[in-house]
Amino acid sequence: MSDFQNVDVYSNVTLVDRLGLGGKDAEFLFDGIPFPFIDEDGQTVTEKVFPKFVAEWMFARDKHRVWTKPAVDAEGQVIPGTAQYLPRYGIKNCPKKLLELWGEHVGECSPLERDNDVIEGSDAPLYRTEPVRVQRLSIPPNEQPRDRQGRKANVTAVPTGRA
Repeated sequence: MSDFQNVDVYSNVTLVDRLGLGGKDAEFLFDGIPFPFIDEDGQTVTEKVFPKFVAEWMFARDKHRVWTKPAVDAEGQVIPGTAQYLPRYGIKNCPKKLLELWGEHVGECSPLERDNDVIEGSDAPLYRTEPVRVQRLSIPPNEQPRDRQGRKANVTAVPTGRA
């Protein structure tokens, strides 16, 4: 049996979009339900009240993070290593329990400046940065792919290394 004494389902917290965009640009999905930063009147806001368990889920995953712009010195040169990967959202007046559980960055609500030139996400190195080049190959008839019954298969893609 589970112990539900520590579960706080009915509490709410105020999330802040640190990029200052709000609206549909700050929308995220939880269990297939969209959570936009729009008030009851349909106006774009940067702070909105959400259920506490949604905020806990958000900080348990590292999906909602952004790269900030690197710092620039007095001569206008970029200082390497100064860009940071920070949470996009913060909790205003964050409860101490959440600070202890997820860290001090949860309660940070200072504005961020996003670096739009960076590919974001945990799988960013997997994205292609150049277009894929398709090569047409001529395969001898005796090496053409076949189905299990010996007939020629309708295959348009050939695995790499079969040139």
